[in-house]
Amino acid sequence: MEVSSSAVYSLYEFGPFRLDPQKRTLLRNSVPVPLTPEVFDTLLLLVQNGGQTLSRDELMKAVWPNSFVEEGNLTQNIFVLRKTLGSAERYIVTVPGRGYQFVERVSEIAAEEQARTEEAPTASLHPSSQARPSLNRLSSRRGQR
Repeated sequence: MEVSSSAVYSLYEFGPFRLDPQKRTLLRNSVPVPLTPEVFDTLLLLVQNGGQTLSRDELMKAVWPNSFVEEGNLTQNIFVLRKTLGSAERYIVTVPGRGYQFVERVSEIAAEEQARTEEAPTASLHPSSQARPSLNRLSSRRGQR
């Protein structure tokens, strides 16, 4: 599994937020929201897999590849995301014994369309019809930091 940064560059919008994987930014009402790289990666994985439960193990292997970290690190990332996004369970829910799931409706916007106009048409992500992107690309990006 890897973070999808496919040939088509996409932005993700949910609630008042816009997530830009290429620029690695989260905006709330066009204002940058500071996130550590690991918290950003956790959010990106959850958003890209919206509506699907990601196990703690999947998330930990993607966010901290080739590293041994305690599950508490992931728990802390989720805590920070819930605090940052607000409305604790509106965006990220805990699926007991399984992992975490991003539950807010997400719109995916092609960056080229976004660059042309703020009125770019959006394609809604339907979790049941979306395949999970793989997480391996996240590992290769980590080495570039």
